[in-house]
Amino acid sequence: GLKEWGFKWGTVVDIIARIFQQHKRPMSVKEISKELLKEKMVSPNTILLNLQKYKELFERTDKWVYQIKSNFLTKSEDEIREYIKSI
Repeated sequence: GLKEWGFKWGTVVDIIARIFQQHKRPMSVKEISKELLKEKMVSPNTILLNLQKYKELFERTDKWVYQIKSNFLTKSEDEIREYIKSI
């Protein structure tokens, strides 16, 4: 189904974390949205809500710019997914 179109598994927060791990830098909400839409159909508001909801995982560095917290940069996707399930 969707895998053939390039869509991957995961919730919005899983995919945002994966995007930050791939890029390893702070990104604007617009950049995150562009990358996330390659994997899943999501509104920009949903992305912003997830960035704000998971303060333990993401931090705002500037207006409309976020990054994954440094202690999560080296964790695997499975470790991050387990952490998200625990909060």
